Amino acid sequence: MKQNSVIEHYDNLQLLRVIAVLGIFISHVAQKLEFQGHIRDFTDIGSLFVELFLILSGFFAIRYFDSPGEHRHKILKYYLKRMLRILPLYYFIILYF
Repeated sequence: MKQNSVIEHYDNLQLLRVIAVLGIFISHVAQKLEFQGHIRDFTDIGSLFVELFLILSGFFAIRYFDSPGEHRHKILKYYLKRMLRILPLYYFIILYF
């Protein structure tokens, strides 16, 4: 666990969150392509990867908002960053389909 100014970074937990995202992705691809055998067994635990991702994301959100500083500014900045990340893809999909 490294400390950078006030916010702590949990590199191992971030890596675990990336692994959860990859597990979710592989699970969806395997289900869509109707794989069989061991890969099919992997898709059956896909919901565990979703739970792990949500738990870790909640942990990081709480750590971010719990750190000292101006909370209102942090919340506005958080939602602005989320909108800039989600809305372009949302509108692209709406216009494309």
